[in-house]
Amino acid sequence: MHLRTLSWVGAFSVYLVLVMGALVTNTGSGQGCGPHWPLCQGRWFPLLRADMMIEWNHRLITLIATLIILWLAWRVFFREPVAPSHKKLMGASLFFFFLEGGLGAATVLWPEPAEILALHFGVSLLAYSFVFLLAVALSQEERGRWEGAERSWHRLTGWLLFLTFVTIYTGAYVHHTGSFCHGWPLCAGTSLLSWPDYLLPQLFHRLMGLALFLLTLYWWKKGVALPHPAVQKAARWGLLFMTLQVIFGAFIAWQGAALLWAMLHAATVPLFFSAQLYGYYVTLPQRSQLRKAA
Repeated sequence: MHLRTLSWVGAFSVYLVLVMGALVTNTGSGQGCGPHWPLCQGRWFPLLRADMMIEWNHRLITLIATLIILWLAWRVFFREPVAPSHKKLMGASLFFFFLEGGLGAATVLWPEPAEILALHFGVSLLAYSFVFLLAVALSQEERGRWEGAERSWHRLTGWLLFLTFVTIYTGAYVHHTGSFCHGWPLCAGTSLLSWPDYLLPQLFHRLMGLALFLLTLYWWKKGVALPHPAVQKAARWGLLFMTLQVIFGAFIAWQGAALLWAMLHAATVPLFFSAQLYGYYVTLPQRSQLRKAA
């Protein structure tokens, strides 16, 4: 298999791990296999029980993804003549992927506070991000020489990535603390002046989501105005996935955290992040410029 193809397979496998992890969380199946890891209730194969099957399949997909990532790492480090920057991306992918696995095992074996549980999805997203960036880097060797407005958009993309990550963390924190409420954009029967303390994480997440949506609109407007197809593509896809995030999040609030909307909400998070990462990468300085800077 060509290295570029393998890198995309690796990115997709980590994406599936993310989605399956969200399914485990949203169905409350995290303890489906009991306090056993890597076995499931002391078995290699689970009983035909929903929570056990979901958790076991999550572990199975994680195992398959691990083998793919290790194969990719072996090719990148020992078999293929790749750039040093590609090896750095691969190293970061390995670090966050195995950190994610360690956090997942710790979640099963030892109870953890909501702050740590919320980090699990964030670390998973970082693992996916670096594999995705490696796939993009292997697929697009040459980048343009960006000037003025492009550099400004590149910096804006960096801030958007940061705000997105913080918003994602607050969303995971809301889930793990149970600070859910019906109604959108405000909780039913509340106003900003009468918002109860136990729902403050929910308020903060919604305010962060609003700020993120407004910044994404600005980012999209600046991106589509630039005369570069790759930047325009990133901006358009980013706005699409951000809009879907808002819609799915609203349906979660309206329909009481229904599994369908919760899963769609979780599944589009990495796609929105991917559009930003792609835009960030294609507006990086050329490798020759990076060497001079180093």
